Amino acid sequence: MPNDLEVSLGSGGLKGMYQVGLFSALEDRHMARIGRCAGVSAGALTGACLASPAPRATLQAYYSTAVNQPLVPSGNKYWRAAKRYFGHKDSLYDGAIFEKLVRDTLAPIAHNKVLDVGVKPLASRNQHSVQLTADSPFEDVVQSVLASAAIMGVFPPRNLPSLGPCVDGGFISGLHLPRLRQAVQDRDSRVLMVVSCVPSCATDAQAEANYLGESLVAPDAFEAEAPTLHTAVMHWVDHSQKLACLGDASRVRHELGLQDMPDGVFGALYDGSGGAPFLYNAGTLLRDLPPAPQASARPMAMVYCAPKLADGFGQMTSDIALMTGTQQHKRRAVLERYHETGAKAAPEVSKLLDVAARWTASRRGSA
Repeated sequence: MPNDLEVSLGSGGLKGMYQVGLFSALEDRHMARIGRCAGVSAGALTGACLASPAPRATLQAYYSTAVNQPLVPSGNKYWRAAKRYFGHKDSLYDGAIFEKLVRDTLAPIAHNKVLDVGVKPLASRNQHSVQLTADSPFEDVVQSVLASAAIMGVFPPRNLPSLGPCVDGGFISGLHLPRLRQAVQDRDSRVLMVVSCVPSCATDAQAEANYLGESLVAPDAFEAEAPTLHTAVMHWVDHSQKLACLGDASRVRHELGLQDMPDGVFGALYDGSGGAPFLYNAGTLLRDLPPAPQASARPMAMVYCAPKLADGFGQMTSDIALMTGTQQHKRRAVLERYHETGAKAAPEVSKLLDVAARWTASRRGSA
């Protein structure tokens, strides 16, 4: 079953190590099936690893480098920001250390694979796609990945041909929406694997309230002592980011045609009728699945992978604070935890992929 698996990889900053841990632990027979990757921000970097001629070695090199060295220079980031601002610079850091990581880790695209990188051109309000193949120069791979991971205000934009200066594609959506939308509509891949670095947050109203740290019932009393201004601002930033995640999860749910968004890892079967897909999990028996359609209906299976709400993945502001060299021990511990969470999900994901392959077996060898 070569090249019948397409992977869509989401953004998430340091939480991208969840993806690295997942694929590093995924069985070889599934890794060998990956033919196309689409990624945004951290997902673009993971996707470039998977699209390389030696995915496991590239993933390991990426993980080892990210864990053992800072991603930005050490020093007072507030003083650095003031100096760069008054010097008319466009970001807090010049991105040189991160660029070295990308160049030292990645390789040209393998001859039988495709990588779609999601970026946001500064001149556009939409997410745009850069498609890379074995014919693409390695410099194009490097610059596209750097552009997709250029967090606005943190790393500088990257100039891409025909698109101009581009920044983090995750600014528009946490997943590569143009390619995801096309994959679901056309069902040109037998199996689509979507890997988000953040919890779905959209399971039900209670789960959303818990995620936001709110209560569905107004309390009778609360602590009236006001927090410091810094604490209040950080609460607002954290709440705003969680609301953005909720909105993005809802958008992805609609793009995938899902009525429900289970927490963590699950699968969905699309029979080509246009109706809602059938959801299943690792414990679903084959006899409980709907009948598999003929190849002419272009059935497709989707496996969705994300950390659970209970895993407690931090917000982007927490990740950015851990990028500096002064936070090396904390950053290493966080990266290892993200990586371990992804690795623990691999056996469950493998079972879901096995079901997906069997249910779409009528399309084996067909377009």
